[in-house]
Amino acid sequence: MSGKDALVELLRLQREQEAAQAPADWNTVLVDWTRNLRQVLDTMRAWLDADAFKKFLRVESFTVSLSEDHLGSYEVPALRILAPAGRTVEINPRARLVSGAQGRIDMRSGPNRAILVLGQDGLWRFPATYVSGRSEVVLSEDSFSEALRELLA
Repeated sequence: MSGKDALVELLRLQREQEAAQAPADWNTVLVDWTRNLRQVLDTMRAWLDADAFKKFLRVESFTVSLSEDHLGSYEVPALRILAPAGRTVEINPRARLVSGAQGRIDMRSGPNRAILVLGQDGLWRFPATYVSGRSEVVLSEDSFSEALRELLA
């Protein structure tokens, strides 16, 4: 079978699989995504509320507008972390519909960026290379602190 024939066969099989699946309930997808975002951002805020950070960091909540195919335009929560020397880290949800994940959040300070993705298993992770050059790292208080340290360095 030629490369072209193999591609046509793959596309035919994918179309059949798509037709056999029930259409997604996009409203439920959006509600679940927003709930996941609120939970992870609340967790981050709680980590930053520790006495060790209170005298150095201020955390602000705000909303960002996103627009995605199937979900339309919607608003989601985000965080801004204000650090000494005028340094800022914004934690912005980027998209729910991303390849290989259930959502993505960007942490950005100037040109520096760390990415978090929500896995199929419901765990948030830093993909490989975003935290000290290690392989994929599950979001924890320590991995979050390390990502912030690298962004603010």
